[in-house]
Amino acid sequence: MAASGHCFMEWNEQYVSKERGNRVVHYFLKDMSGESILAVVGTERSVRHMFYVVSDEFLNVHGGENSVHAGFRWRSRREVVNWLTSMLSKQHGQGGFAESAKDDPVSGVGAQQTYMRDYKGHLARNLKGHTSDIVWSGVAWSCGKQLKHYPAFCRNGITIV
Repeated sequence: MAASGHCFMEWNEQYVSKERGNRVVHYFLKDMSGESILAVVGTERSVRHMFYVVSDEFLNVHGGENSVHAGFRWRSRREVVNWLTSMLSKQHGQGGFAESAKDDPVSGVGAQQTYMRDYKGHLARNLKGHTSDIVWSGVAWSCGKQLKHYPAFCRNGITIV
């Protein structure tokens, strides 16, 4: 499959070995078709100290598109999770608006043409007695944690993009 054909929807963590002193963890990115690609391999260097590297399989398919390269490594699970989550965000940010726009009842089908000209929602929650005046703009998309994200918002007359 071509590199541009992948749009990652979620990531999974799989423990290959839980043996103390010899732990191995694999992190997979799953695309829209349900196929998983091994993205990161974590191995235990010493007791409770893991070492994470990007997989060769991932580099062969997506090496030129990302900030990671052969030999790229992380020292904590948190860094790996942040990177995996950013991969979901990047993919949705580039091509995910069309899929989320048709599923979002607020945006509607034709909302993609009015990307930044229209305000799509107004947050009208009461937060400890204060009414929020945030106006979300653009087309919303959902991340792997099923949270909605907007490309911009406006508050007190100031627009943040």
